[in-house]
Parts: sequence; C-alpha cells; structure tokens
Amino acid sequence: MIVEFFGDVCHALSFPRSYGQIYGFAYVSPDPICFEDVVERLCLSKGAASQGLRWLKAAGALISRRPPDG
Repeated sequence: MIVEFFGDVCHALSFPRSYGQIYGFAYVSPDPICFEDVVERLCLSKGAASQGLRWLKAAGALISRRPPDG
C-alpha cells in the first residue's frame, strides 16, 4: 500500500512512478535493500531500477552501503 502511495505521489508530481515505488519499498523495508530486491519485488526492469536508485541517491533520499565482506 505504501509503495503504491509513493508511486502515485511521484506520478502526480510528474516524476516516474518507479521512483516513488522504490522509495516506498526502501521506506517500509526493515533491512537494507539491494538492486536485485528492487527488480524482483517491484517487477521493474533493470533500467528503471537503476535509474530510480541513481536518482534517489543523488536527491539524498537513499544512501549506499557496501555489504560486509563474507
């Protein structure tokens, strides 16, 4: 529900709906999300996911974290 809400808000503001969906997904996720999570869980193309994540990072809405060395 939150994912759709943020998607609708972005769409209403003339941004791609996927930007809001990604932000909403990150907002409700109890754990850090990764690129593959975004593509699989939101059914986005790799291009849309990459562009959305890059835009949200540049806007300061998301931060990058490197996974711990295993």
